[in-house]
Amino acid sequence: MDLRGHGGSEVTEPPYAMGALVRDIEAALDDHGVKDAVFVGHALGGMIAQALAVKRLDLARGLVLTGSAAKRGTAAQWHAEAEVGGTRHGGRRHRPRPRLGASAV
Repeated sequence: MDLRGHGGSEVTEPPYAMGALVRDIEAALDDHGVKDAVFVGHALGGMIAQALAVKRLDLARGLVLTGSAAKRGTAAQWHAEAEVGGTRHGGRRHRPRPRLGASAV
């Protein structure tokens, strides 16, 4: 699954808030009828997986996390990294939701 500004997903206007990223993933999973999944998350993906599991127990059976934490830096650091990170990863602008790859459905 691509986050905003990563992989094939487009970059939306910053700032990116953790809650918005979690809602993006939640909406994509709901759109595809995914329930009771095991999430594998690295770094930011692991943080999002943790937040999603707390918010929506029906979506998460388990988590596999690597290089992640429950919290990282301050809000100012988060916004600065998110603003630079989206364009640095070659994303395109204005895609409202992440997309699921064929192997994930």
